[in-house]
Amino acid sequence: MTSVFLLLFSNPAFADLTVDQLSAGDLVISEFMHDPTQVLDYRGEWIELYNNTNDTIDLNGLILEDNSGESITVNASVSVASNGYVVLAARSNVSQNGGIENVAYQYSRPSFRLNNSDAIILKNAGGTTIDSVSYIAGSTFPTGAGFSYTLSSLSADNSDASNWCEASSSYGSGGNGDFGTPGQANDSCSGLDALAAGDLIITEVMPDPTRVADYRGEWFEIYNTTQQSINLNGLEIGGGSQDIGETVNQDVYIGPGEYALFAVRSNSFDNGGMTNVDYKYTYNNSKFLKNGDVLSISYQGVQLDTITYITTDAGGQFPTTTGTSISLATSAFNDTANDSGTNWCTPTSTYGDGDFGTPGQANDSCDSVDNDGDGFTADDGDCNDSDATVFPGAAETCNGVDNNCSGDETDASDTITFFLDFDNDGYGDINSTTADCTVPSGYVSDSQDCDDTNDAINPDASEICDNQDNDCDNNVDEEPTDGSTFYIDNDGDG
Repeated sequence: MTSVFLLLFSNPAFADLTVDQLSAGDLVISEFMHDPTQVLDYRGEWIELYNNTNDTIDLNGLILEDNSGESITVNASVSVASNGYVVLAARSNVSQNGGIENVAYQYSRPSFRLNNSDAIILKNAGGTTIDSVSYIAGSTFPTGAGFSYTLSSLSADNSDASNWCEASSSYGSGGNGDFGTPGQANDSCSGLDALAAGDLIITEVMPDPTRVADYRGEWFEIYNTTQQSINLNGLEIGGGSQDIGETVNQDVYIGPGEYALFAVRSNSFDNGGMTNVDYKYTYNNSKFLKNGDVLSISYQGVQLDTITYITTDAGGQFPTTTGTSISLATSAFNDTANDSGTNWCTPTSTYGDGDFGTPGQANDSCDSVDNDGDGFTADDGDCNDSDATVFPGAAETCNGVDNNCSGDETDASDTITFFLDFDNDGYGDINSTTADCTVPSGYVSDSQDCDDTNDAINPDASEICDNQDNDCDNNVDEEPTDGSTFYIDNDGDG
């Protein structure tokens, strides 16, 4: 069960330590990918090991086990430099493994594989356990689909789930693949104590579901504005005067630019159809009234974000929300802009049993919100609500942009006059014009064609004896080029 091979050859003569000489902690399991999404598991799983000694280690003879009896033994020389990393993977081919370019050793799968709840155990032939990690995805560890588990610090206890987080850097596919740093220094893991106001923000709230009762179907979502994964364990949820709030009491990981969904019920059968709830909170602790309620998130006295929403049917600015969440415009993803109800809208997407919202996912576009601050919304006819120079009535100029949303640039103040070239000879008719910023099809910038119905007549044509002004110089047959010779008859005798 050891069908394996070396990919990056090294000379074991230079290795200071063999696996049999290692003690516990000399090799550290520092990162692993158990559930890739860009490729199938049997192609994209990998493990990163860190050499925690001052010597080079040859991994030949290293035993990898899990908690179900699966095991493989490295049977070739793989040299790991002092304080260096090495990647063991199910596939070495970059086109198959999700884009990992530095695989040092390919192991046999399914002889050894990483399940959603599993263990990685490193041993030597003498039975010494060099390192081990036990994990349960979505419970003691982050959910992890598409994200590697990354150790927060190489000196941290990797048996403690709180010292692991989801990676925030992507690898492969031009930087748009799965997340992880295989064979490189790990991404940092951020705890709540390192956060400031605005690092986590409230981006969507469902105060009044219709498909299920409020005590089953209320939910809210928060967004990570930082570049680090964050463990939400300890996050304090607060509300209005009727709410006592509560504190998140389990590990909930939220990656950079990701959403976390908090709901009063986690079972899709009675929460309105949501299947992606990250944390179930107590309804009696944090109820969301339809109008005038407060929702806040904080940690040990640091308020990260809060909103007070009063809906339009109660004289406020937030949308009326029966059966529909209130959704923050992406242009207002900060802890100040989301205080204003004018930056919120009602989404058009449905979820689960049919209420409207995008729980735990990217928000719908808010066409009723002036995202670029130019005084116009998409509903008002703003054809690019992310550019403040584009709106109905803006000054149109020839800049490659439809500034006034008229559909083109023909009404620009600095257009150029072009002339119809009906006969397609490269010269246009001075009496058939159009104004535009770039030359339209069928038009030219030269207006010297004196007969735009005949492609043999234009300023470049040769004059011939045909009683026409072939070269458009206002003279007929003055210097023919068709070989005809004429003589002056001074006495008129022919």
